[in-house]
Amino acid sequence: YIYALNKEDHVILLEDEISTGKTLTNTHSILKELGISVFAIAAVTEVINFKGREHIKKETGIDLISLNKIKLLK
Repeated sequence: YIYALNKEDHVILLEDEISTGKTLTNTHSILKELGISVFAIAAVTEVINFKGREHIKKETGIDLISLNKIKLLK
C-alpha cells in the first residue's frame, strides 16, 4: 500500500522474505513512476534458490541487503 507518499520522497523497501524479487522490482517501478526515490531494498530473509538478488540488481540497480540467507533443499 502506498499512503502518504509524495513526489520526491525517499524510501526504503523492506520485505520479510524475498525469493524471485519480482514484487519488489514491481513496487520500485511504480514508485519511480510516481517520482518517489528508493534508496535501499532490504529483506529479513532471502531464499537464494530463486536468484532474487540478481533480479533486483538488474532491474533497479540497487544491491539487496538481507539479514538471513537460506537455501531450500530439494
